[in-house]
Amino acid sequence: LREWRGKLEHSNYALEEKVKERVKDLKKLNEELTETNTQLRELNKVKTNFISMVSHELRTPLTAIKGFISTMLRKDIHIEEEIKEKYLNICDKEADRLARLIDDLLNITRIESGRMELIYGKADMAGMVKDVIEELKGKAKTVNFTVDFEDSFPIIEGDKDKIKQVLLNLFSNAVKYSPDGSDVLIGGRILEDEIEISVEDRGKGIPEKELQKIFDKFYRVDDEINRKNPGTGL
Repeated sequence: LREWRGKLEHSNYALEEKVKERVKDLKKLNEELTETNTQLRELNKVKTNFISMVSHELRTPLTAIKGFISTMLRKDIHIEEEIKEKYLNICDKEADRLARLIDDLLNITRIESGRMELIYGKADMAGMVKDVIEELKGKAKTVNFTVDFEDSFPIIEGDKDKIKQVLLNLFSNAVKYSPDGSDVLIGGRILEDEIEISVEDRGKGIPEKELQKIFDKFYRVDDEINRKNPGTGL
């Protein structure tokens, strides 16, 4: 009986230890589930905000296109050819804007599903910087671009279209927040085994407390400038 009692006590002790381990595992799992649920709620909130912003961004060019086309189709008014051409040019620009927004949405889907393809080739960074600046000059008449690249800037391997998209995003962002008549400085440095492209503007900048959030998906600082310049963030 003593022998069986000893075995039983040993078994009970072992069982208690296993129960403690399982309780600990369940507690850890519960904490992970709670954290996951919190993250899902945050993601759902971000998604809702994003859909709201994108709906607004898509509606703006659509409203402009629809309004000008409807005006030109009216039979009860006479519109001079010069005015018609002006309206058509606006429609053309708004259609391009709409296409870019749709491309952005498709890119988000590709990135999140891991289907974003990079097509590598020779990329002339100095040349691409000049091309992007030329593209923006029509929209940035009140801003002065200054380019400061080191001599003999190298040709690199990369996806030219994606790199150009990054440059366009950074440069247009600098233009967007620059005071009239100010400078936007584009710099290019050659480091030991890489190159560095920098963009510097004279805007008000980002508050230090917001810096840790700037790479959160679709995050935008809530200030007066951003309220006047709607967008979807990064």
